[in-house]
Amino acid sequence: MKNFNPYNNFGYLTTRISRLIQERSKAKLINLGYNIPCSCLGILADLIHENGVTQKQLGSSLVKTKSSINKMLETLESYKLVEKKLDEHDARNKLIYITPAGKKLFNQVVAKDQEFTDFLSKQYGKTKVLETKELLNKVYETLLEQARN
Repeated sequence: MKNFNPYNNFGYLTTRISRLIQERSKAKLINLGYNIPCSCLGILADLIHENGVTQKQLGSSLVKTKSSINKMLETLESYKLVEKKLDEHDARNKLIYITPAGKKLFNQVVAKDQEFTDFLSKQYGKTKVLETKELLNKVYETLLEQARN
């Protein structure tokens, strides 16, 4: 395995890129006053898309275990970024809602993400960045579909 190059391996490369992006995001979150894991941003994004969902729905969407989602929700609740309310139609369920503070943080994160996209566009060109995002979305959808089957 002398000739193995992690930069030619899709899994290694995407994992390394993901970690570097998460480190950047974590630093920006701390600068905004939130010492939360970057993985929590997925919950905020899902709630922006569809507010008032169950913990199970979040776990399915984010491909996370129930205990991971629970831990993430506890962290977000401690910062008052999300809140749980009883489901009016089924008292056995609690629905998760994003708070105004959660929306504000999410909008700040989106702005920072746009700065990152602009940086990448200057480095590699807008078209290549868009094509890369499209390809990664297709790969994600393919892998998600395989995981569900």
